[in-house]
Amino acid sequence: MNVVVTHHAAQRFAKRHASHLTAVEAEDFLRQAWPRAGRIRERTYSGQEQWQLDEPRCVLVVKRDADGTVAIVTVLPRWDAIGLSEEGNDWLEALAEASPAVAREVAEVRAAVESPGALTPSPVQAASIASALRLLRQTLMQEAIPVAAEAKRARAQAEHVEAERQRMKRALRAALRGLTGRTTVEVAVAGVAAVDPGLLGAAFLDREEA
Repeated sequence: MNVVVTHHAAQRFAKRHASHLTAVEAEDFLRQAWPRAGRIRERTYSGQEQWQLDEPRCVLVVKRDADGTVAIVTVLPRWDAIGLSEEGNDWLEALAEASPAVAREVAEVRAAVESPGALTPSPVQAASIASALRLLRQTLMQEAIPVAAEAKRARAQAEHVEAERQRMKRALRAALRGLTGRTTVEVAVAGVAAVDPGLLGAAFLDREEA
């Protein structure tokens, strides 16, 4: 059987499960490990096969070509096989790096899902996994609130800066019309004053810039 390992799969495997390996070494490892993988009943969202390795514990996403070639297209943490997408896992990893609280909850979910038989869980295991996921969701919501507030403040600041820029453009345009003779000085001064009377005050006109 011809087994192909994509560069993306090798990178994912090295990043998540074998940071000591280069991409080329990861490709070789996965190619040799493939015969030890066991088929998982669940498929990915796009219908691709999933095969599980026990050491290290991970899931190989496989695409089969018409000529029988097996292509390992990506490698997921074992818990992705019960519903988290690869993008979702990347998002969680980024949050875990930024937040100790999220990191703790992610570790608990990972431990629950990676327990023996978690892909076909007993009622007790299913309850444990569901509880861990609920805690993770609550923590993510708590972490998201200050992030959203900061983003709102940043947007407000950006809007304020843009409004100030447009206001100063109007004042500059009025002043330049007077300087270039396109209008009278009196009209230009009135135009500047209409934008901001403070621009004609002594505090502004007599100030020396550093």
